[in-house]
Amino acid sequence: MTERNTRRSFLKAIGATATVGALADTAAAYHTQDPYVDDFRPADSSNYTSASRGAEAIDWVVIHVGEGDYGGMVGWFQDPSADVSAHYAIRNSDGYASQMVHHEDKAWHAGGQNYNYYSIGIEHGGYTDQTQFTDALYKKSANIVSSLCDQYNIPKNHPSGVAPCDASTDGGIIGHHQVPESDCGPNNHTDPGSTWDWDYYMDLVGGTNNGGGGDGGTSYSWPTYSYGDQAEAVYSIQYLLEENGYPLDYHDGIYGTEVETTIEQFQSDRNITVDGIVGPETWNELYVVVWDAEDDPWWATYGAQHHLNYGQGYDIAVDGYYGPETRSAIEDFQTSAGLTVDGVVGHDTWQALMDI
Repeated sequence: MTERNTRRSFLKAIGATATVGALADTAAAYHTQDPYVDDFRPADSSNYTSASRGAEAIDWVVIHVGEGDYGGMVGWFQDPSADVSAHYAIRNSDGYASQMVHHEDKAWHAGGQNYNYYSIGIEHGGYTDQTQFTDALYKKSANIVSSLCDQYNIPKNHPSGVAPCDASTDGGIIGHHQVPESDCGPNNHTDPGSTWDWDYYMDLVGGTNNGGGGDGGTSYSWPTYSYGDQAEAVYSIQYLLEENGYPLDYHDGIYGTEVETTIEQFQSDRNITVDGIVGPETWNELYVVVWDAEDDPWWATYGAQHHLNYGQGYDIAVDGYYGPETRSAIEDFQTSAGLTVDGVVGHDTWQALMDI
C-alpha cells in the first residue's frame, strides 16, 4: 500500500466523525503564528521534530492536498501513530485554518532532500484531481502564504519542474509533486493536482506563477475507460499495468475481460474503489513517471512512446528506451500542450497525452 493510499484510507475512516467541536479543546494554551489563522490545534508530538529553526532555515512553502476533509486531517496529525504532520490544515468549504506545528519545529510532510527542514507545509482539505477548491480556501491559504513569505523572506514565486536537490538554495512556493526524492528526481506524489489553479492562487499571494499550466490548473483531465472501449489510451493502460507488475497476454488497445479483471485486482491491491473502470483515482495510481535515460522504466517508456507515435503523430521509435529522440518528442508535445517543458512524463504530461 502506498503512502498516499494509507493517507486516503485513514482520512476516509475518521473524516466523517472528526468535527471542529470535537477537536476544539485541543486549541487551548497554544498560539498561532500567522494573523490569518483561526486557531492552534497541536499535532501529536510524535509526528514532528522539535527544533529551533530560525528565519534563515525557512525557504519554501509546500502546498499539499490532504486526500480527505479538514476534520480528517486534524485528527490524523493528532494521532500518535500517524508519523506525519503539516504546519497548517485548511478546510475547503469555508477556508477555516488551523495551525498544527509551530514554525520553528520541523513538520513531517515533504521528505526528499531535507525539504522538511527548509519548508513550511500546508495541507488543504480535498482530493487530488477531484476537488474543486473554493474561493474561501484559496484566499485563506494565499493570505497565510503571503504572510509567511513576508515574515521569512520567501520568494513569492511558483517555479517550474522539480525543485532543486539542495533545499537550502533558492526558495519559493511549490506543490508536493515538485519536492525531489533522495535521488534528486521526481517523487510519486501528484498533489495539489490538476484542479489546483496556480495562476489564480499566485495572483492572490501577490506573486508570480512561473510553473506554467503544466503544474496544475490546466484544462486537461483524466479520461474514463471501461469494458468494451478501444483507444490509444487503452494501450497505455495495458503498458502501465505491465510496468506495475501485472502481466497481460494482450497489448491490443481493447478494454476486454483481461484488462477489466486485472484493473480490479490492481484497484484492490492499491486499496482504491474496485469497479474495473480506469478513472481519475485509478489513473493517479497507475501512471509511472518517465524522466531520463538513466532510469527509464521500460513498459512505461514504451507506453509513452507508443502514444506519442500512434496517438500524436511523432515519428519516433517505440522501443522502451528513453533517448534523445524520445526526449525531443516529449518536450515538443509539452510545448504544444502548454505544459512545463522538462522532458519528464509525469502526472500532467501523462494526463495531457490521454486527454488530447
